[in-house]
Amino acid sequence: MEKYCYLNGKILNIEKAKVGVADIGLLRGFGVFDGLRTYNGKPFLFEKHFDRFCQSAKIVGLNVPVSKDEAELIIEKLVIKNKARETSIRMVLTGGESPDGTSFNVEKPTFYVLLHTLAPISMKMYENGVKMVTVNHQREMPRAKSNNYITKLSQEYFRTKEGAHELLYIEDDFVLEGATCNVFMFKNSKLITPKDDILLGTRRWLTLNVAKDHFEIEERKVELSEFLNADEIFMTSTNRDILPVTQLNDQKIGNGKVGNNTKLLMKLYQEYIHKNR
Repeated sequence: MEKYCYLNGKILNIEKAKVGVADIGLLRGFGVFDGLRTYNGKPFLFEKHFDRFCQSAKIVGLNVPVSKDEAELIIEKLVIKNKARETSIRMVLTGGESPDGTSFNVEKPTFYVLLHTLAPISMKMYENGVKMVTVNHQREMPRAKSNNYITKLSQEYFRTKEGAHELLYIEDDFVLEGATCNVFMFKNSKLITPKDDILLGTRRWLTLNVAKDHFEIEERKVELSEFLNADEIFMTSTNRDILPVTQLNDQKIGNGKVGNNTKLLMKLYQEYIHKNR
C-alpha cells in the first residue's frame, strides 16, 4: 500500500488515517467501493468507474460526497504525492459513524481513497490459462459493488486447496460471475456472457466494445453445462485484463489450451488500451 491516502476531505499519511470503531462499514459491512488502475500515472476508464461507484451508492442508499471532478483531482493528487506511476486505486464509501450499530446519517458518510501496489500476474497464466472452481452463491444487490466479500473470503481455503485461481459463482445451475471478475465463453466463435444478476464490470464493457466488430455476441443466461462444454473461457477484471480459463473444476475447457479467439481478443484489447491510455 502507498504511503498517502485520502480520508474525509484530507490527504493523510496512511498511518494517521483512522476510521472509527463505530463506523457502520466496519460494524455491518455497509458500504460500497470501486477499483481502477493507472497507466503512465493516469486513471484508466475513470468516468465509467466513478459512474458505477455512484450507481452502487445509490442502490444501497448512500450519497457520494464528492463530484466526479473532485474525485478525479483527489486521485491525481494522490498519484503525485505517492510518486505512483502504475498503481491500483480503491474508492471506498460507508455509512459513517453509527450511534447504535444499525442506523446511519446519510449526510455524514465515510469516504476514502487508497492506492495499492499493482499485484503482478505471471505471464504463464496468460499463456497457459488458469483454473476456476464453482461455488453456489449469488451476491445480494448484484449491481452494487458492495464491501461484502464474505463468501469469497470464507472460500479461500477451498479455492487454494483446489489449486484454483478464482471462484465462479453459480445459482440454480446458471453461471453468474467470478468472485472478482466477469466471465465469457466462446462457442463456435460466438462470444457469450451472462448479463443478469451480476456486477457489470468496466473491463466487461471494454471487452464487448473491442469484440463487437469481430465476433457475434450474445449477452444472456448461461447454463453451467453449456459453460463446461465451451470451446474457450476467459475472465475479465481491472487487475487481470483478459485472463484465459482452461480448467473448470476437474474438467478441461476445450482442448485445455488457450484458444485462438481468446488470443485475438487479448490482442485487440491491449491495442485499445495502448491507444486510449
